[in-house]
Amino acid sequence: HILYLTPRPDIPTPDIYTVHVMGADGQGSWPAANVRALDPRYAVSPDGRRLATIRRENRRQAIALWNLRGEIGRSARAITSNPQGAAGYPSWSPGGGRIVYASTYRDDADVVVEGRSDIRVVNLNGLGVTELTNSEHFDGMPAWSP
Repeated sequence: HILYLTPRPDIPTPDIYTVHVMGADGQGSWPAANVRALDPRYAVSPDGRRLATIRRENRRQAIALWNLRGEIGRSARAITSNPQGAAGYPSWSPGGGRIVYASTYRDDADVVVEGRSDIRVVNLNGLGVTELTNSEHFDGMPAWSP
């Protein structure tokens, strides 16, 4: 499958896009998820059935899973929750059972701490969050290797 973004002219917010999925031959396109233009980072599961995206909730970003064959907006569920910051740059494990991501921090004034993020991994049910790095610096944009 090939994924691509298209703008949503029916939504007054100009930065909302739809992720579409189509066959490698260009046939059979369907909408899979809505994402913000500033957060077009998404990752397809190894089996091609799910999509991990960034979803904004109450000024926070979470990693959300979408069923690529489901109705848009009805099959998303957040699997991360970080009241101290935001999650981003999801990457699937080769077996498809976990997602690694970058997690940022906020200070006491609720401002993102620039230059500070760590790498975490989570199971698809949202449990078993493990912090892989813990530094005062930027650790980001994780990716699994096969």
